[in-house]
Amino acid sequence: MIYTSTLSSKGQTTIPVALRETFGLRDGDSLRFEETNGGILIKREKSMEERLAELHAYAKKRREELGTKPVKDYDEAMDEYYKTDEGKKALLEMAGLHD
Repeated sequence: MIYTSTLSSKGQTTIPVALRETFGLRDGDSLRFEETNGGILIKREKSMEERLAELHAYAKKRREELGTKPVKDYDEAMDEYYKTDEGKKALLEMAGLHD
């Protein structure tokens, strides 16, 4: 399907309703414009929530591939680490008190 729109003197245009609905474009969405050999490609920028969800999904997939488990509580994990000899040594080095 081909759609047309007019560019205003302020450089604004309207994206046809059918395209907005098809691609889930909503008021306030950020759009990215990419130059191509044949013209301009317009894409909706992903929201921070979408990016975080993708990162979470990727991390989950990698954990499954590697057979590792997620750290439930970072502070708790670090507390446990610093109770080990290696962790105590790392703390001393960070504080500049190593041998």
